[in-house]
Amino acid sequence: MSGKVTIEYDACVVVESDGDRLSDLNCFWMASDPQYPDNLWKREKWRSGIFLNCYSLQLYYLGYGGNHNSTTRFRRYDGDESGITNPKARPAILKEYTDAGHLLKPNHWYHIKITNENNRVSYYIDGERLVDFRDAEPLREGWFGFRTTLSRTRITNFSYECSSQEATAVPLQWIGETPRQDKAVSFGVPFDKGEVFPENKLRLSAESGEDIPIDTWTLAYWPDGSVKWGGIAGVIPAGTEKLTLEKAVKKSKAKSKLPDTDKKKSVSVTETSQGIHISTGAISAYIPRQGEFLIDSLLYKGVKVGGKARLICHTQSEPVLESTSQVSFTNYIGELKSVTVERAGSVRALVKLEGVHKSPKGREWLPFVVRLYFYGGSEQVKMVHSFVYDGDQNKDFIRALGVRFDVPMREALYNRHVAFSCADGGVWSEPVQPLVGRRIPIG
Repeated sequence: MSGKVTIEYDACVVVESDGDRLSDLNCFWMASDPQYPDNLWKREKWRSGIFLNCYSLQLYYLGYGGNHNSTTRFRRYDGDESGITNPKARPAILKEYTDAGHLLKPNHWYHIKITNENNRVSYYIDGERLVDFRDAEPLREGWFGFRTTLSRTRITNFSYECSSQEATAVPLQWIGETPRQDKAVSFGVPFDKGEVFPENKLRLSAESGEDIPIDTWTLAYWPDGSVKWGGIAGVIPAGTEKLTLEKAVKKSKAKSKLPDTDKKKSVSVTETSQGIHISTGAISAYIPRQGEFLIDSLLYKGVKVGGKARLICHTQSEPVLESTSQVSFTNYIGELKSVTVERAGSVRALVKLEGVHKSPKGREWLPFVVRLYFYGGSEQVKMVHSFVYDGDQNKDFIRALGVRFDVPMREALYNRHVAFSCADGGVWSEPVQPLVGRRIPIG
């Protein structure tokens, strides 16, 4: 059996004479041998019906009225053969009943229904669901079997149905226009309870079927430990309109290594006591752990394009009005107090910088947090700046707040340009020193 499976049958444990034993209406499903996944019968003679040897199998097992009709238990066998001799390695009891209402009645015909759908395993008896198990690594194919021990059981009306599993696929698309260049993004995705677990690998793919390397992490959990909100980060190729996020198919260890092209697009983080060095393959940045600079140096393809990035703040003592006679101004520079790597994956690295704004006279105020996001293979750096206003609202009026970079300019003055990208996709650019004789229309 494989895929989405439904099994149904009727069964009765017969007690008609003194020798009949009321016990063990048992079954197992999705059974396979991890040593020989394509041939359950390879070690049939070795197992020979010995219960202990069944610990070598992967399967779901429900024992209804076991142990002389004193327990009803559900387990998931993981194929760990050490459980044959070591009781501590045997599968845990995932669900157990000991009350009379969930034990065997003599000569009673039970209707049993078992379903496996995606990662949800259910066992019903006479319409009541005794097992509702969400499996982080569900068994998706295997054999079904009955098991009895010194009892007589009648079974009839057996049937089963298999269909393809419904994939856990989340369609994704852009809000607004599709980016015309590679876009580094971080976003969150909600999941149903029991749908995805932290150990599950996720796959992001484009319409063409091309896989896009991503980092994933858990933002919130359901009570059963499954993922409620998942965080995703990646670099989306230019022109990609629609994406699909789904659980990845398990691959063998031999094929799990990143190809060389993906390694070149991964981000690396090196930490020392003095600072943090980050390389995305396109850019590299050095972030000091103290001082006034957020980024000491920024290089693009080995060439320095910026550095000495620092936060600046300018204040004035009061608003400028017609009646204002005198206004004092103060300049502040950001000063780092703490620098930590908040998250480092193969695709994205996140550095958190905390500090305060400090004046030349030593006043510290306006605590800030700056987060810098770096993405593998991307020349983009995302910066999120937040601060807490802790000044005097009647004296501390902020007139300017921002970040300032030193940018090296190597050409002649007339061949140096400052450019800003515009919201409509254009670029505004001006030379640092206009050429003599240039006519600028007025009016």
